Amino acid sequence: MALDQQRAVALLQKSVAWGFRVRRRAATGGAVALALLLGYYVVAGQNGLRVYMAKRHENQKLQQRIDALQKQNGQIQQKIHALKDDPDTIEREARERLHYARPDEVIVTIPRAQQVGSK
Repeated sequence: MALDQQRAVALLQKSVAWGFRVRRRAATGGAVALALLLGYYVVAGQNGLRVYMAKRHENQKLQQRIDALQKQNGQIQQKIHALKDDPDTIEREARERLHYARPDEVIVTIPRAQQVGSK
């Protein structure tokens, strides 16, 4: 009977060791699967690298547009300031748009040539 008990104990130890190996392999497989899933989410997820790169590119384009509009706004502000305060600019605009002239000047108007084919 002692021999049967020794065999039973050895069999029990082997089954316990086999259980630990299976559990360790399952845990390793689960960790690998979790790492793969996490990697996929980081690259292609809703807030992944692809979306980040697209948003970064969009941000650069919008920043360039903002810079261009700020430059244009600055030019318009300078023109407004010149039209309000600079007498030479005011005079030039009055001469061009309103056809004003100084008292000692003579304005000569040349009619535009008619286009070919128009009557």
